[in-house]
Amino acid sequence: MVDNSFYWFDYETFGKSPQWDKPAQFAGVRTDQNLKIIGEPLMLFCQPQSDYLPDPEASRITGLKPTELKHTGLIEPDFIAKVVAELGYPGTCSVGYNSIRFDDEFTRHTLYRNFHDPYEYEWKDGNSRWDLLDVVRLTRALRPDGIEWPINDDGKPSNKLEHLSAANNIQHEAAHDALSDVTATIDIAKLIKQSAPKLFRYALEHRDKQSVAEILNVRRQKPCIHVSGMVPSEFGHVSIVLPIARVPNNNNGVIVLDLRTDPAELADLSAAQIAERVFIKDAELSGTTRLHIRTIQINKCPVLVPIQTLRDQDAERLGIDKSTQLARANQWHQLPTERIAKNMVDAVSNRVFTASSDTEGNLYGGGFLSPADKTLCSKIRQAQPHQLSQFANLFDDPRYNELLFRYRGRHFPDTLNEEENIDWQDHRQRRLYADSADWITFSTFDATMDSLDWAPEEQGLVESLREYRDSLYNELK
Repeated sequence: MVDNSFYWFDYETFGKSPQWDKPAQFAGVRTDQNLKIIGEPLMLFCQPQSDYLPDPEASRITGLKPTELKHTGLIEPDFIAKVVAELGYPGTCSVGYNSIRFDDEFTRHTLYRNFHDPYEYEWKDGNSRWDLLDVVRLTRALRPDGIEWPINDDGKPSNKLEHLSAANNIQHEAAHDALSDVTATIDIAKLIKQSAPKLFRYALEHRDKQSVAEILNVRRQKPCIHVSGMVPSEFGHVSIVLPIARVPNNNNGVIVLDLRTDPAELADLSAAQIAERVFIKDAELSGTTRLHIRTIQINKCPVLVPIQTLRDQDAERLGIDKSTQLARANQWHQLPTERIAKNMVDAVSNRVFTASSDTEGNLYGGGFLSPADKTLCSKIRQAQPHQLSQFANLFDDPRYNELLFRYRGRHFPDTLNEEENIDWQDHRQRRLYADSADWITFSTFDATMDSLDWAPEEQGLVESLREYRDSLYNELK
């Protein structure tokens, strides 16, 4: 029988986009279920790649120098293999701070680029994942006693890891150093587990999609509490929601009505009118009331708790009109719900997902691999560099043929023949000299560097960034 454990982890990255940017540092610490550390911490660094420029703003946050990592970091295939060996260890619950939206996406995209299954580590062999950020929000909103909760200079609550650590005398030597962030996250988890043990246990035990689906049962349509960064901090990131319908063609999506919105407002609106008032930008509201309708993804560990968890004194403190909103939940059932629900579904689900034209940004746009392509991926991971060319253009999925070409060019350029090398240099030119792109180019790199007000103590980082940029530029002359 597998002993279950938590693997607490954090990335520092060369940029903020999981699709286009690359990991720079990874740290992980395994604990048992009582949050006692077991085993040795892991710290890894990753090389930048020869068709890629780091985002100077991200580098400024982490302080990681690309010229140093070019010589001391692992190539990405070796880096991600070590990462997934830990995250994919049987019985592991991988957990971070804002990890569902950020770190897990970097893991998935890095696995994808390097011929691993992007999702398997999350569920195989009894594995799961979790994110402490929304648990922190939940605790702050509903069971705040016993923890010091920091406030920003603007008077708004802050749930930043470094601020929570400082307020609660938790050692956090270097914010945005991956290992320091991991140990601070574990200490915050211990604090919550000690101060609000029932809440901590409930959130942990109801993180899986089956539990979430039961809470968001669209046949019963019972209100519950949803904790999310999509809800403003003035309400403690907490709202009362009513599950309405499943998203067509997406088994993981449940459309909910945030009961800050009166459901009677929806009765006379078309799907197009609902969509306009859901997705309108704040600057364009101009007297129009936003409709608070959203989709909750049940496979992304959303934090949902029973309505009775929101005590009257907490609702008052958070500015939530509990009685009015629960009355709206009852009112929903007196309305023409079938028609309104259909319009809500059409409004939310008709937003078109546009697949990226670039292979690297198309993890979610191409479907799942065939068994034959999965076998090819396994062979590529096990192959010696000189064997990689024999797999060129063998995939049924064209994304992976292009990924293999880039994989060889980035990490094993000596495996390219003369014609392939010309194509690789053309790819680098197009990538880095692009006039308009989702990733960092020479022009956006230079503009960002010039726009930042660099401090004297950052000059070493500035020199490293410029040196790395110039090395790529000179190679491509």
